Amino acid sequence: MRFNEELPDIIGLDLKTAIPMLENAGILIREIKLTKPPHYYESGCQDYFRVLRVDIMSENKVKLIVCDPLIDFRTKAHFTKPY
Repeated sequence: MRFNEELPDIIGLDLKTAIPMLENAGILIREIKLTKPPHYYESGCQDYFRVLRVDIMSENKVKLIVCDPLIDFRTKAHFTKPY
């Protein structure tokens, strides 16, 4: 089976759910990058961040592109509690 076929479908999942799925499949996360608007205050990755993209780095390593779903784009405010 090829690596792409073994990669769990984690797009749209939060990191709290996605990371264990990758670990159980034997896939290492090499990097987690946050996509954000300009001047967004970044306090590190949180469990509730959502996976937008998975880039394959090598045979069993990936890079995740995530976003903060709690940003209010009209005011650029970051909420501290989930919806």
